Amino acid sequence: MKDEYKPPPDTYYTRKEAARALRLSLGYLDKLRRHGLGPDYCVYGRCIRIPASSLQAWATARLRRGPFPEGRAE
Repeated sequence: MKDEYKPPPDTYYTRKEAARALRLSLGYLDKLRRHGLGPDYCVYGRCIRIPASSLQAWATARLRRGPFPEGRAE
């Protein structure tokens, strides 16, 4: 029997590492988390860890287009 495929484990960031990766202040990232607006996270005792996949999904969901239609710039 062949070994079943197991995806590699997700990388987990500390709050400080996640803020640095997003180029946000730690305080702002904490504020987003407290209001339920930040990326999904895990709690281990008193430690908060943010999976890299969650961080990427959260950032991607916030992509916005410019205010002007294509071909027009003011």
